[in-house]
Amino acid sequence: MRLSLPLALVAILGLLGPLGPLAGCSANKAELQQEKLNADQALDHFERASQMADRGELKEAIREFARAVRLDPEFAAAWYGLGNQLRRADQIEDAVEAWKRAITADPKLIQAYNNLGVAYTTLGQPDKAIVVLRRATRLDPGYARAWSSLGGAYDALGEHTRAVITLKEGLEIDPHSADLWRNLGTAYAHQKLWKESIDAYAQATRFDPNDAETRFNFGMTLIQAGQPKGAYEQLDALKTLDPARANQLRQMLGLTG
Repeated sequence: MRLSLPLALVAILGLLGPLGPLAGCSANKAELQQEKLNADQALDHFERASQMADRGELKEAIREFARAVRLDPEFAAAWYGLGNQLRRADQIEDAVEAWKRAITADPKLIQAYNNLGVAYTTLGQPDKAIVVLRRATRLDPGYARAWSSLGGAYDALGEHTRAVITLKEGLEIDPHSADLWRNLGTAYAHQKLWKESIDAYAQATRFDPNDAETRFNFGMTLIQAGQPKGAYEQLDALKTLDPARANQLRQMLGLTG
């Protein structure tokens, strides 16, 4: 079954020629040889795209991943990589379609489910995210990142208690996950359970002291909990990690300059 693509993604692929079918019909020897050649060329483009992505060459990486999937429309890893780069370019709707294609090509590609679920949450569609992420946790119950994303989706939907339960399940798998602890802190904060939220954020900063989002949320929670002195430590860290958020936290603390 062919999935429809949004116009922007069609344009990216259209620059490179028509996209072949997802599934081939009967083919003669020449066609099979051409498919093998296409697959080999697609792999070359995929490897170049991966190297470009590592170097931060966003536009070039997108083009090379697009070339790879044009040559081999069932190349799941290339669709996944294309989705990741489109997301980095803030083309989130196109990234969603690319990750869908990755899952169609490889229904066990757990990372694509996770990224798709996170994207749905970001787009304000946590109900869709939950469906995708629950499937991910069933496919691989040991993949802690999917539990973190699922907890975040429940929290975004307003099901804060269920979010806490889900995130704690994830922490049983990976008690050192900063993402799980951060999302747990947020879920507790939404319930105004300040002590629990503060404890969770403290764990998150312990396992990832350089995450600006955690530092900012931790500082805000401390202020809301009536512990502004504790927020100064987060402010000091944010001055280096994220000056813009440091200014926001400074304003919340009533500081100037």
